[in-house]
Amino acid sequence: MRLRRSIFCALAVILAAAGCSHIEDAIKPVSFKTFSPAESTGVRAAASVGVLKTRLERSPGRAVLLPFSDYSAHNSPATHVATHKTLQELLTNGLRSAGMDSVLSGNEIASFLVGKGVILEAAPLVSRESPRTAAALEELDGAWTDRMSDRIGQTVHQNLINIGSGGSADVPSRPLSENVIREIADRYAADYVIRGRVTVYESGLELQDYPYPEETLAFYFPDPDRTRPFIGIADVASYEIIDGRPLPPPREAIRSEDNTPYETLTQKITPIVRLDIFVQDVVAGEIVFVNSVEVRAAELKTVTLHGHSHGHNLAGRALRPGVESLLEPLI
Repeated sequence: MRLRRSIFCALAVILAAAGCSHIEDAIKPVSFKTFSPAESTGVRAAASVGVLKTRLERSPGRAVLLPFSDYSAHNSPATHVATHKTLQELLTNGLRSAGMDSVLSGNEIASFLVGKGVILEAAPLVSRESPRTAAALEELDGAWTDRMSDRIGQTVHQNLINIGSGGSADVPSRPLSENVIREIADRYAADYVIRGRVTVYESGLELQDYPYPEETLAFYFPDPDRTRPFIGIADVASYEIIDGRPLPPPREAIRSEDNTPYETLTQKITPIVRLDIFVQDVVAGEIVFVNSVEVRAAELKTVTLHGHSHGHNLAGRALRPGVESLLEPLI
């Protein structure tokens, strides 16, 4: 009874906040600037980009694009699905322009990873480890407004990425090791497997210490059979195995408060999105291309009522110049 009362009170607070805040952002047109981030990914390519370009010119390859690790602090199933749909479409088109013969991505690849245990279904795990999260997750199937669903989704997301913190739970996802990479390549007759990371920074008027994935990653995939998407979870160290060892991103690369707006002589530059990409040659077993880009908005001006401007408001628009800059060395 006490647990049910706590869950009800928590949802009531969320509902009240959603009902009274009515966040409306009027964003004037902005221009985007792309930067080479100062913080390294910790991953290095085994050869120069010219080597990969030559290979693709001689023999256009077939690639599999895996779901990017998402280190965004503010997230929800709806914003994640929308952001990653746009990201994968832009990457697929850009990689084809770079010389890839075909690029496979989307739910088929996600289902393969779930079937292999690389990404675990979150529902059974949270039902054991976090009953409150499980109750909130079920609420996502309810007939809520978009704003309310987004707030419940943010609660679910922030609880999911904290599940493994401090050793509070075991997330036994299968490591994305060389053996799994070869299984993916064999299944789809691929020459390259492409991985990466995305971070949508909190870029509101006040940057705060929001939770971000330290132990667990959350994944959301469209599910045609239900209202909410399929929700998955993976151990960070397992999903971020590169060159045979865990290589999660450095803290400075993904923390919103470490990427605050700054002023130039004429502009205010606001951080929006960071993208990292790793292209692995399956035959050679090597990372053959690594690149990173950070997209910042110049002269961002917002009028916000009862709330803060939010990074996701501009993420979709920032992805296109971000992907173009990310793949520019290959084209």
